[in-house]
Amino acid sequence: MKANIPWRIREGLHQLYDSKNQQIRKPLLNNLYVNEVLSKQLYLLNYKEGNHNIVVSNDGFRAYYEEHFLSEYLYYKEFFDTSGIFKSGYKNYTTDDLQTLILIFKNKSTLVKGLTTIRTFSSKTFENEDSKYLESKPGLLKDVMFLLGIDKFPAEDTKEQQWRFVIDCKNPKYVLICENLDFLKSPWIFRENNIELWYAGGNNTPKLEEMPKKYLDLPLFYVCDWDQKGLEIYQNIYDIYERKGKEVNLLLPNNSKPKPTKTGKHKSKWKSKEKTLLKKKYYNSEQQQLIQKLIANDQWIEEQTIEPISLILNSATN
Repeated sequence: MKANIPWRIREGLHQLYDSKNQQIRKPLLNNLYVNEVLSKQLYLLNYKEGNHNIVVSNDGFRAYYEEHFLSEYLYYKEFFDTSGIFKSGYKNYTTDDLQTLILIFKNKSTLVKGLTTIRTFSSKTFENEDSKYLESKPGLLKDVMFLLGIDKFPAEDTKEQQWRFVIDCKNPKYVLICENLDFLKSPWIFRENNIELWYAGGNNTPKLEEMPKKYLDLPLFYVCDWDQKGLEIYQNIYDIYERKGKEVNLLLPNNSKPKPTKTGKHKSKWKSKEKTLLKKKYYNSEQQQLIQKLIANDQWIEEQTIEPISLILNSATN
């Protein structure tokens, strides 16, 4: 629920945090998370007595904000300060919008080289939305084009759409390659644990051939959807690094709840047991057992439900 807090609400919470009189004239309680959690469950916020246009903070709000919100806010503020985009509290960006803008800003040179049509770009970078998302958000589209330094998108797709996003870490101890973009949108959590994040654009695995030699000495992990497509991509990555004499550790989800393969917009279907490409050389016995169980029950495990940090750290200590 917290992930659904739009930027204007985050900006308002920070203004309340900075407020000397611990009150603010903003509709913060109109947000579901703020109202249900911060107000009704934790009693940290409330309307000023007799005035529902003013929100006041109660004891404990500042400490809670510092623990749960401040580092994220400062991360977003740094983006506005360095990108040139006006930091307006009226911008109604979702958290995913804002995090995607930051990815675009930090990977501009890579994206511009393989720029596609607006709809292809929209579907690949705003993964949780459809291809028409940017066209329906003119303000967001304007900021995307500003970050890319373009006046318009190409009329046709380029043949090669190979992107490699990297969230740098000053002192990396591990490298984690992701199939989806979601983990790259909360980079501070991984940096705190010395994990460098890589994203190669789904099935664009050839870009991983270019991995600098200095990273080949670090433990390399991979997190993905446990479905036919996700594991086929993993196998391609396994082959790339096997040729380099490097082992890739596929993270085994231990607390993720499988879903039916027909869930929502999920399109990857298991092939028949006889024709499946899931060859045993790529998997240990536990991984093989999980794959067989998923195929038998026609289920899959979504990457976003896997907790890679704990799995990586536990693997390092074993």
